[in-house]
Amino acid sequence: MKWSGRMKPAAKRPNAGIAKRAPRHGEVWLADSLLFNDGMGSKSRPVVIKSREEDRFVCFKCTSQESSFRCRYMISDLMGAGLDKVSYIDYDPVIVNRGQLVQRLGALSEKDVIGFGRL
Repeated sequence: MKWSGRMKPAAKRPNAGIAKRAPRHGEVWLADSLLFNDGMGSKSRPVVIKSREEDRFVCFKCTSQESSFRCRYMISDLMGAGLDKVSYIDYDPVIVNRGQLVQRLGALSEKDVIGFGRL
């Protein structure tokens, strides 16, 4: 299933919860309940996995919003990443708990790994 930006909260999705296989470097996963930068609310969004630290993962958030003031990388292989609309990766890493990673969407292509340059 590709992420469309219109996912229901995990509690309302069938088979929601922690996926059985651990996320791997360069994969794109749907993360549930990521806080906004201002801390006032949250939403589910795709993230790119960088590394693992016990039950927490260092990730980069994906967004469909281009920004004139934040540096972002535009993903070129959307299909491989499991995304269905133009998406960008934020360069600021975030820590995501294992329990928030609910579904593997895809993986970055080698071209995108090199282009993004932070993995």
